[in-house]
Amino acid sequence: MREKFLLTGSWQFQLDPKELGEQLQWMSSEFNREHWLFTEVPNALDDFGAKDNPLRGYEGTTWFSRTFFVSETWNKKDIYLVFEGANYLTKVWINGKFIGTHEGGYTRFSFKIPNDIINFKYSNLLVVKTENKSLENRTPGPIFGWWNQGGIYREVYLESRPKLHISDLTVRTYVKSENEARFELDVEVKNTTEISRKNIEVSWKLFDNDKQITGAGSTNMSLLYADESRKINFTADIKNPNLWCPENPYLYNLQVKVTDGDITDTMQLSVGIREISVDGTKILLNGKEIVIKGVNRHEDYPDSGRVHNLQWLIHDFNHLKSLGVNFIRNSHYPNHPEFYEMADKYGFLVMNEVPLYFWGEMVRNTSYKDMSALEAAEAQLREMINRDKNHPCIIMWSVSNETRGGRKHVDDGNRYLMDCARKLDPTRLVTHVSNHWYKLVYGYVDGALDADDVICINEYFGAYSKSLGGAANTIEDIPIFKEALEKALEDLRSRHPDKPIIVSEFGGIGIAGFRGNAYPSEDYQAAFVKQHLEVLTNFKNIRGIVYWDYTDYPYHKKFVFDYFPVGYYGLVTRDRRPKKVCDVIKEYFKRWNC
Repeated sequence: MREKFLLTGSWQFQLDPKELGEQLQWMSSEFNREHWLFTEVPNALDDFGAKDNPLRGYEGTTWFSRTFFVSETWNKKDIYLVFEGANYLTKVWINGKFIGTHEGGYTRFSFKIPNDIINFKYSNLLVVKTENKSLENRTPGPIFGWWNQGGIYREVYLESRPKLHISDLTVRTYVKSENEARFELDVEVKNTTEISRKNIEVSWKLFDNDKQITGAGSTNMSLLYADESRKINFTADIKNPNLWCPENPYLYNLQVKVTDGDITDTMQLSVGIREISVDGTKILLNGKEIVIKGVNRHEDYPDSGRVHNLQWLIHDFNHLKSLGVNFIRNSHYPNHPEFYEMADKYGFLVMNEVPLYFWGEMVRNTSYKDMSALEAAEAQLREMINRDKNHPCIIMWSVSNETRGGRKHVDDGNRYLMDCARKLDPTRLVTHVSNHWYKLVYGYVDGALDADDVICINEYFGAYSKSLGGAANTIEDIPIFKEALEKALEDLRSRHPDKPIIVSEFGGIGIAGFRGNAYPSEDYQAAFVKQHLEVLTNFKNIRGIVYWDYTDYPYHKKFVFDYFPVGYYGLVTRDRRPKKVCDVIKEYFKRWNC
């Protein structure tokens, strides 16, 4: 049986902006930490608490430590230390011994702990070093449009697994008709004992909500060598399936078991039976055309920043449902695992994205074109897909946002990442989100659009002077960009006549409580968004409209976009107070049906 021991709660921490800790042996069991301060984990250290927090905006190295005990019953099992998220570069020591390192801030990572390092009778010392600098060889890099908060901002836990265990599960579903679906299951089994295991039974059962078995299968492996992994494939036809969709987010319960009589491991998984595909310019869910009505959403909450908050998440989901939203783009990084569990239950369609943002050229006098960033993006893409591949809510993988399309190395990079995503998961749509889709705006045309399953474009016509028609600074100015936007969309469709198009970002700034006919009032924001929706909902070839952004969100203090340290694009404020623009979104989403 698997067991989990949470390491959340009180930790000690120490800042290390000059990178002295390793030289001074801060990871050592003998090092005196009595002067280190205390904090709660998980937290977003540089955004946690009051606005006058002295660590607000800190970029650099921070060390964390705590002690823990391990039950002696775990001595005959594999023990893993699991991080749901720590940003960005993480190093780990247990009892003074180096365990491993990880790069990337938004995906789960784990380390197998050698049992001879663990003390099963006395306390153990865990020391973690995190560093969240914005560097050109990273993803995200030196410039991006959100606050890339640091520290251990998601849960940490110990997990025990039997030495004969399930190391991976992959579910694929295909809808043959309303009355039949094909269910495919890959089970990877690993033997970490020192001897070969014989006569291993691998079995699965799929239960409906009435706890009735709707599918099952089993097979035997006659032999699995020591330290060997093997993948077993199952296929079954499911009769009269309850198909998962936004209107009916039906979830089955999958139970998988591996045993050789002496050692047994089991896993459970919620499964939605559904299939996503494209047909020409249409997007199909279970063979039926769907229209995407969505929002972008940062994982950001009042008082806790990037730290997951289930109560606020449920609040957000209920409010989004009331607005007629059926789609959420996780901009611009994988969210906490519970986000996807809840999206499965609520029936939201989701685009999951890696944070390769603004890559490929000089951006605002900052260079971001190091090819190492592409390697970091690929590693995070693999981790994201491996973690989230079994969630029915996810219909699309996005490999980047607003990279400098039109340059060969950028176009080639986006194509490469999309090929990687398709090889890892051939059942979902793959895209990259582009703002270089119209030559008259940027002077370049993104050369990777033809590799997208769905073309996703960001448009901010009327928001900036570089947009054709100029900036609309008052309500009276707003009609000036209408014709230019219509022509740009027609040009895009003429170049890509056979692909679905989603406007993956559009929006305007409005500060709550400010009124009047000029930028940045709530009245101006509502009118600006209404004009965009008039154009977008009347353009017959668009299959999805996704507003930027659901909430106001903070920028890091070194970035000031649009005159403000906060992105005031939100339908609601950071503390979730609705703005006037909510009514506009609700009106158009309720009546628009492509």
